[in-house]
Amino acid sequence: MQRTVRIRLQTNNHLIETITLANEIFRWILKVGYSNKTYNKAVLHKLTYKKLRKKYPQFPSALLQTVRDVASEALKATKLKKEIKEKNRSSLDGYTNF
Repeated sequence: MQRTVRIRLQTNNHLIETITLANEIFRWILKVGYSNKTYNKAVLHKLTYKKLRKKYPQFPSALLQTVRDVASEALKATKLKKEIKEKNRSSLDGYTNF
């Protein structure tokens, strides 16, 4: 039997900033994917990585790649036909609320 334990975390402004920034990057990658009609991770990488590294140098590159991969999967799941909606402060794994 598996149980769920809920705990309250103290407010961590750094974590909130990171999540907010990840959501902003996610939305930007979605726009690039829609405008170029692609959900291919390699193509999205070529179109977005250098620009995002310049714009957000403080954002970890591994996290940037994770956000790109999640955006790519979201675009693929909707086959570029349905608008993807995400919460303003969703978890780093949970932005694919479509």
